[in-house]
Order: sequence, then C-alpha cells, then structure tokens
Amino acid sequence: ELVNMIIECCMQAGMYTRFFGLMAGRFCQLSEVYKQKFEESFYKRYETLHRLDTNKLRNLAKMYGYLLYIDAIDWKVFQCIKLTEEDTTSSSRIFIKILFQDLCEQLGLAALHAKLQDEMLMEALSGVFPKDNLTNTRFAINFFTSIGLGALTVELREFLQKAPQLMLRQQLAALEKEVESSENSESSSSSFSSSRSASRSPGRESRRSGKKSSKEKSSSKMEESKSESELSEDSGLFSEKEMPEKNPPRKRSRDKRRYSSSSRDHRKRKSEKRKRSRSKERSRSKERRNYRFKEKR
Repeated sequence: ELVNMIIECCMQAGMYTRFFGLMAGRFCQLSEVYKQKFEESFYKRYETLHRLDTNKLRNLAKMYGYLLYIDAIDWKVFQCIKLTEEDTTSSSRIFIKILFQDLCEQLGLAALHAKLQDEMLMEALSGVFPKDNLTNTRFAINFFTSIGLGALTVELREFLQKAPQLMLRQQLAALEKEVESSENSESSSSSFSSSRSASRSPGRESRRSGKKSSKEKSSSKMEESKSESELSEDSGLFSEKEMPEKNPPRKRSRDKRRYSSSSRDHRKRKSEKRKRSRSKERSRSKERRNYRFKEKR
C-alpha cells in the first residue's frame, strides 16, 4: 500500500517533483521487500499504461528513471518491454521515450550505452533491442533515432548489415539437416525392406516348391493310374502271347510307293501344260499388240 501511495501521489502531481523519487529510492535502500514491491509495480504499471494520460506517463517514467539511475531497482525490469510495432501502443512508446531520455540526461550517453552492453543485462534487454526478426530490429532503430538516441543502436545496425549472411548460413544448415534426416530415413527404410524380404523369401520358396512337388506328384499319379487302366483293358482282350507290341515298326506298303511315283509324273505333266498355256498366251498378246499398232498407223 505504501508503494502504491507514493506512485499515485507522484502521478497526480501537475509537474514531476523529485521528492517522490527520493522517497521511493530511500525505501528501496532500507529493505529488499520495498525493492521487490517497486519492481512488481513496474510490471503492473507497464501493462496498464494505455489508461494513463501524458502527464501521468511523464511523472511515472521520470520516477522509475531516477530509481534505475541510483540502482534502487534492478535493470532486469526491462524484460517486460518488447519494442515492436505489434506489442507496443502509443502510450507505451511515450513511456519508453521519456524513460530513456531521462536516463541519458542523468547518466550520459556513453555511460548509458556501456550499461546497456553489460552481459548480465543482455537477456533482459533482448526485447528492447530485438534481433529475432529484421522488421523488429528496423523498428527499434527507427524508434531510438527518432528520439535522439541513435547511438544506442550501433550493434543493431551492424546486425542488420550481417543479417543476410547469417540468414543464408541458417538456411544452409537447415537444408543440410533435412538432407541428412531424409538420407537416414531412406537407409533405414531400405534396410527394413531388405530384411523383411529376406525373412519372407524362404517361406515363399518353400511354399512354391511344396506346391510344385504336390502338383508333380498328382500328375504322376494320374498318369500311372491311366496307364494301369489301359493295360488292364488290353489284357482282357488279348492273351499274353497275343498281346500287340507297344510301338510296332511302320512298313511302307507297295501301293503307297506306286502311288507316290505316279503322283510325281502327274505333277510334272501339269507343270508342262501350264508352261505351254502361258507361252501361248504370251504369243497371242504380242500378236494383238502388233495388230493394234498397225491399225493406228
């Protein structure tokens, strides 16, 4: 309650009075409890800045600027600030502007820049000087140059110059990781498929061989049964002595020989007749041509 009373009295004043800043700093130096309460009030007040007018914003920013100047509160309170176009409003930008201008007046530009470059505060100030996105870095640079503190953005400008190379390196590294992951997945899938086919192939071959052997056995059995049935039928018709031979030698009869010789003679005669008829037709065609040629003359 005491912390809220001091802050409210400071904001209600028409002009900023240093008395409230000195009182707040004294309480923070007396005990850590007041220090923590003023830090918590910084977080809460920053979230509700859009409800305040410009006069209250000015008084509040100057009071917190004095507390930061004397190190009454920790500089890690800046971690709640995200200086982007989406995360800030007009009132929050006015508050940040007055706060940094007041710190620059009290500390000096060089001392302020050295303080902001402290390694212990880099994480807390990552939102004030963003490097996660090029649009956010450009917005922060333009903001600080517009309020007359462009010297604080030297590192951001260097980051912008090196950003294309860094982006290319990050993209190449991401592509290499994707290629390695795809190669690993392909090798694992091929090894899995080969092992799977090897495990299945002996079973399939055994099944196929079993099927073939069963088919061969069934066909051999069918042939044996047929041959036995034929033998049994033949044995009923003939005795053992009168059984005919399985494959008796074929004897060519004399009639067939005679017929074959006569057929040759007949073919020769036909061929001679054909030749004669063709020669006659050719001679007739020549005579016709000669006759027509004479008529034309």
